[in-house]
Amino acid sequence: KMYGVLSRGSKVSIQGGTYKFYRYLEFLSGFTAMDNSVVEVVGGATFTPAILSGGINAIMYTNGDLTVSDGGVVTVSDAAISASGITGNVEFYALYAKNLALSGRSMLNISALSMFMSDYSSPTSTVQLHALGMSSSLKLTITSNSEVSISDILFNVSRVEADECVVGAMYIHYVSMTVSDGSRVSVRNTRVLLDSVSATTSVEPIVVWLGPRTLRISNFSTLDVHNHSIDFHNVTSFSKLSISAVNVVYSTFLEDNSAVSITGMNVTTHEAAGGSGDLQLNVLYLKRGATVSNNSTITLSNHTHRQKKSTAPDDAGVLTAIDLVSLSHDCAIRVSNIQIFHADITIPTSYSNYAVLHFVGGLRLDNNATVSAIDVTMERTGVSGASLSTTSRPRFAVMHIRKLTSTTSFIRGGSSITLSRTSIAVDSVSSNVNDMLVATLRMDRIDISNSSSIQIDNYINSIARGQMQGDVRNSALAVYTALSVDGGSYISILNGTLEMKDLDIITGSTTSSTELLLYI
Repeated sequence: KMYGVLSRGSKVSIQGGTYKFYRYLEFLSGFTAMDNSVVEVVGGATFTPAILSGGINAIMYTNGDLTVSDGGVVTVSDAAISASGITGNVEFYALYAKNLALSGRSMLNISALSMFMSDYSSPTSTVQLHALGMSSSLKLTITSNSEVSISDILFNVSRVEADECVVGAMYIHYVSMTVSDGSRVSVRNTRVLLDSVSATTSVEPIVVWLGPRTLRISNFSTLDVHNHSIDFHNVTSFSKLSISAVNVVYSTFLEDNSAVSITGMNVTTHEAAGGSGDLQLNVLYLKRGATVSNNSTITLSNHTHRQKKSTAPDDAGVLTAIDLVSLSHDCAIRVSNIQIFHADITIPTSYSNYAVLHFVGGLRLDNNATVSAIDVTMERTGVSGASLSTTSRPRFAVMHIRKLTSTTSFIRGGSSITLSRTSIAVDSVSSNVNDMLVATLRMDRIDISNSSSIQIDNYINSIARGQMQGDVRNSALAVYTALSVDGGSYISILNGTLEMKDLDIITGSTTSSTELLLYI
């Protein structure tokens, strides 16, 4: 129960064995590992719960501060957690800390971890499985060339009935997170399997869950999230179903030659549904937007989404930002090699916006900032409305820049948007779908000035087969409200194909179909 200190190359090592546990290695008041000291749980240990209801279960646990400094190392590796028949609010972690600080080339490593949960029936309770967890704490700081590394994690969840089910590598809840001075957070090779899971409020398989506190990455630091697969089968949430590689609930700041890189996320959903269509599927979700400055970058590449016999997501793309995203001074968002295949899907009622890059709160680019999307494919087949008595109005785009508030988006100071080698295909549409729009780039009010540009090339937009009501529009560029271009700026649209075929446009107040290079 006292505070622990390891120094001068000291070591605590626990290896192998099978254990019934609640908290296995516990420093109730916190501990420090410094001066090349090591704290580790390694060597094939298997853990099963010692109690069958409620509480935080953790292989390594502290309700105080965990400080790793000056070459210190904390490791949980080659371990398995297996639980079944549990009830009540329950949380499982490889490592749980109240506050966590790494500095001076120190390291936190969680690897080769398997977590199994089955036969959980507690409809009013929450179940959570995470490699690293922090909740209602003050801060997570990683500085001075230090690293948090999480790799090779398997989550297998089946036959679960809960109020909430949250699964992922990092769960940093009500904690501000700072990564600075050449430091790194790396999450690699995770797999999430969900089968026969239902929840009253939410199902959230999110690899890295951050917020609602500030995320700040600065001074040559990085957040790397690579190679993740999420497989759903027969998963239902009566309120929200949310899937992300990285979900940031509060403000995000990326500064001074820093980077966020997310690659190789593969999501497969079969018979998945969210209540009232509230299903979110994203690689990077930024609820409070982002400020990116001074040669920093966000890279999102090599992602595949396959969805069948499911409710269509409210947000279904690669990047969704609810508040304003601002880039300045040689910063970039680069999206490439994206494949989204959705078959036999139901569009929820009212207007539904689907975009690979969805800037809900607007986008501002200044001083040679760039946003690019290259080699992007979005295919929707077997598209139907919610019912004949409701109005389902889908809008599909590679990029959508909205005007959620009074904020005016702009592109200025030599900045640019580039969309190249993109494809949107909508096929086999039912008669209870209304007023469809397909556009490579869709924007609300935007000002383009000072030698800036929008470039769209080698695009294919196709709407084929089926019946629809109302207006059907297919455009390379669709602009709502207003567009201003001046000061040597330009819009370039080259080498594209707009296609509509075998469509029957039926009843409605207006019945028309249009193919427009530019729709304003």
